[in-house]
Amino acid sequence: SSGINAEWPLRPGVKCLAKGATSGAIRIMDIDEKLFESCMYSESQPPVDMLIRTSGEVRLSDFMMWQANFAILKFVKVLWPEFGFWHFVGALLDYQRQHFFTRVYKSKYDAYQMRLTASENKTLGHMDRCRQSDHSQCSPNESDTTQYSDERNKRTNAFLSDLQQRRRDFLTERTAIETVGS
Repeated sequence: SSGINAEWPLRPGVKCLAKGATSGAIRIMDIDEKLFESCMYSESQPPVDMLIRTSGEVRLSDFMMWQANFAILKFVKVLWPEFGFWHFVGALLDYQRQHFFTRVYKSKYDAYQMRLTASENKTLGHMDRCRQSDHSQCSPNESDTTQYSDERNKRTNAFLSDLQQRRRDFLTERTAIETVGS
């Protein structure tokens, strides 16, 4: 299918990370949800707060699946041309009713992600430094974790900085081409 689907916004992020890993700019161990989101074209956009689906269909049709993971979803039984002010007011009222619970869930998820990242950094930091094949007798220490985290942050920040520069260069080049062509 040539239409827009869930793959379309994800593909550039995946390709970007694959290039970064194969070129050695980042390690596969560096890839996490935050880095992946930073490689997507929508990285500079705020997250979707509410997504309204008209037509009465109760599905998203793969539309913005990643970006809308914490969005409040509203499905209305009206086609888009007939969607009016009162439909929008109803959607806003639903949003107000659900917003608190969605934010509580999101904050719990964020806290979980932070604990998971800290745990991963501890393990990966140790494995990065320790050359033993059996880690059952090892005990990770704070300096390994700190050093690994610092090196990882340095790698990923350099990778993202380079990515942003390449995107700026691309846009500058496209603008120059369009200016000359008009």
